[in-house]
Amino acid sequence: MLPNPSHLEAINPVAMGKARARAATLKKGEYSKEKDARSGDGVLCVQVHGDGAFSGQTLALSQVPHFRTGGSIHLVTNNQVAFTAEGHVGRSTTHCTDIAKAIDCPVIHVNGDNPEEVVAATRLALDYRNKFRKDVFVNMICFRRWGHNELDDPSFTQPLMYKAIESRRSVPTEYTERLIMEGVITKEEIENEKKAHTDKLLESFRAIETTPPVANHLSANWTGMGQAPPSIERWDTGVDLDVLRFVGAASVQTKDGFELHPHLKKTHVETRLAKLTSGEGIDWATAEVMEEKEEALAVGSLLTEGVDVRFSGQDVGRGTFCHRHAMLVDQNTDECFIPLNSIHEGQKAFYEVANNLLSEEAILGFEFGYSLDSPRRLCVWEAQFGDFFNGAQIMIDTFIASAES
Repeated sequence: MLPNPSHLEAINPVAMGKARARAATLKKGEYSKEKDARSGDGVLCVQVHGDGAFSGQTLALSQVPHFRTGGSIHLVTNNQVAFTAEGHVGRSTTHCTDIAKAIDCPVIHVNGDNPEEVVAATRLALDYRNKFRKDVFVNMICFRRWGHNELDDPSFTQPLMYKAIESRRSVPTEYTERLIMEGVITKEEIENEKKAHTDKLLESFRAIETTPPVANHLSANWTGMGQAPPSIERWDTGVDLDVLRFVGAASVQTKDGFELHPHLKKTHVETRLAKLTSGEGIDWATAEVMEEKEEALAVGSLLTEGVDVRFSGQDVGRGTFCHRHAMLVDQNTDECFIPLNSIHEGQKAFYEVANNLLSEEAILGFEFGYSLDSPRRLCVWEAQFGDFFNGAQIMIDTFIASAES
């Protein structure tokens, strides 16, 4: 679960990406070698929504290979008014969670006036997710007592709703009085708890003036990494020529009995091997322009150094212009085979080729989240064309452009 920016829903695909990356780091779920492993083992993604902001961007990723996380728990704070737009003008459905029906998600509607029922609904959601490994929603129907900020008066736009709200006592007041009546807690204990909590908040608030911010982004899995100094403008990424030849040959190998398309055998396999032998005629799947190095060789050499590579985008397995063929398909069985995942026995780093759906905003957010978990992993997102890149602009502005700050 991650904190959201002003683009409220933008964080949810980022959270999904980080959850799947954590599974990869832990070798859990779909990254485990255990036969009984299930997607979602060891990692849980929690997504928080508001009723007005929820638009379902991440639902399309829910069960898609290379993106699924074994089901997310979605907690919806449904104050029935969003900012100033009530449900009848803010959506085309009765409930803000009705869009979850598109992927057969169960939705648990619960009254926010009853904290114990909210806890019960959340426990039920967790049990469902752990058993079926699917998304599940808790729609907590509640109300917002105050305005959107300190200067806002919600009665400007919702006068009848706020007449009803003003006549109600707060949920904490109602709940504590019930607990006192049932003998669960005393009034004195409640006051002590409130005071202790308020004192803690005040202590933290006062500490702001004397506590300088600490950069902690290079910790945990990133311990030992450092920011490159401005003096470094070019990195030495050279690889031994024999290693490149070895990786290049491995990038077009297939296993015994694999029926490769005859056109690819001639134009992809035989041509690449000839180029590796001569060292001439290198094109884009033969040529990473800046380094004048074949893309497959760049990826394969990283794999031999123990760095995982994830390549995501529309049709990236074959390549939009039929130029990559990182993923080969058996002509008799439809089985997919990625040669770079079989470079040598005992290989520890792998190439994940993620053909993805056409939601650039959700996909780039997912890939950004995936990239956050480990420095020993290269994440590449390929936009087919410039207009596809435009579709991800919110993620670029909100996360990528400001990531190092």
